[in-house]
Amino acid sequence: MKRKLNCSGIMKRTLLLVIVLCFCMFSMFASKSWFGVEGFTTHSEENKTYTFLGVNSSEDSTVTLMGIAISGTIFPNQETPFGIGYQIGAGKIIAATNGSSEEDVSDYPLTFRGSLLFKYNVAFSKQFSMEFGAGGLYESMTREGFSEDTTVVTVEYNTLSFIANTNLLFHVSDSFALLGGVSIATPLSNKITLSSESLSYNDDIAVTGYTVLGQLGLAFSL
Repeated sequence: MKRKLNCSGIMKRTLLLVIVLCFCMFSMFASKSWFGVEGFTTHSEENKTYTFLGVNSSEDSTVTLMGIAISGTIFPNQETPFGIGYQIGAGKIIAATNGSSEEDVSDYPLTFRGSLLFKYNVAFSKQFSMEFGAGGLYESMTREGFSEDTTVVTVEYNTLSFIANTNLLFHVSDSFALLGGVSIATPLSNKITLSSESLSYNDDIAVTGYTVLGQLGLAFSL
């Protein structure tokens, strides 16, 4: 009889604990803040003007890139529509052209990218909400190649851009949402650094153009 009473007490305490945990989880998942994983693709069309060893050059280029990123938006509380958005990821260039010639991108390394944006949230219903944001995007890629005399040459590209973004979230549940978004970026500064055993060169490149980005992913409430 005592064992039954003890078991009954344990079950009651366990049930109470489960209810408390569920309540805490619901409260947590009801937050507007979220993090997620997304796949993205970008397409850039740019004109680059630079001077290398006293020679002025100008060229049109296009780049198509695909990758994956961790992203999210943090809101200080439930009442405010203003938050901070972020994205950290890497992508692989799958196609590129310089002028009228197509580049061989098979040996291109990953391009690492990170962005930080000020966000504004609009909730249309319990299922749909949108975020509008603007901020900065940083991208970096480092390549190694060989000159004509087989000297190893390292080339590093660093780009800072202004980016504007719109995200649509479809809330499947309180804890889970489907995410889709579109962004457009324009370069603010572009720096190239070349280095080898006998050469060290760095310069700012004048770049005009734009990059369009599309993304799809999964979002989880914080």
